[in-house]
Amino acid sequence: MVELAQQSKAKENALELLRKQIQKSTFKQHQAITINISAPFEKPVLKQETTVSTPNVGPIVKSVASSRTTSHDSSIKVPKVLPVLKETPNYNTVESVFSKPVLKSPVPTEAFWTPYHTEDIPNFIEPKDWQEFENSAIHPDITALNFESLQFNYAGGEHEAWERLMVSEKLNRTNTGRLTDGFIRAYSHLDAGGWWCDAGVDARTFANLKPGEKPPIKRWGCYKPNQPRPKKDESGQIIEGKFIKYEHPQKLN
Repeated sequence: MVELAQQSKAKENALELLRKQIQKSTFKQHQAITINISAPFEKPVLKQETTVSTPNVGPIVKSVASSRTTSHDSSIKVPKVLPVLKETPNYNTVESVFSKPVLKSPVPTEAFWTPYHTEDIPNFIEPKDWQEFENSAIHPDITALNFESLQFNYAGGEHEAWERLMVSEKLNRTNTGRLTDGFIRAYSHLDAGGWWCDAGVDARTFANLKPGEKPPIKRWGCYKPNQPRPKKDESGQIIEGKFIKYEHPQKLN
């Protein structure tokens, strides 16, 4: 009896062990099927290429991958994609945006005025001064409007250059209003004559002018003496061969 009981118990243990192995195998198969089904297949997205249409161009073939495998199933391949033709413009035939502009009117090839010699000299300009202006290629109309040769004023008893250059109230004068002797000696070369050029109207008065008013003439100009005074250094010594070519009103703003 004992032996039969042991054999019966062994059979039950063997059956129990076989049943567990079958359950374990069935669970693994079910798990594998679940994993394959739960991982959905992602349809590949094909990149669209934009084509440019331009005349006189040659085709350029752009390579695209023919197949691709997914990480889930190596047996599935992406269908082949045909190559895309991309056209590029021919820059040799495209007009540049920085092309040379076309002038509305032709550029003049001749000067509006050619310097020439004339004997028609205004009476307030000496011939030698007029010749100097012609040699400098100054237009005769500009010369007549802005230049004049200064002379000795017999009525006033002094040269006109003093009236143009010594008009400032800041100059050193005696009690009678006469310039000091030292100043007169320093500028005695003015009596030898020269030409004067006006500075024109005073542009500082433009802002305050009313309609119909004319700006005043500026008390400024340039005088080129026929006999310029020698130039001096900081210590007052004369610099050999150096002269002050032009004179301007002294101490005048």
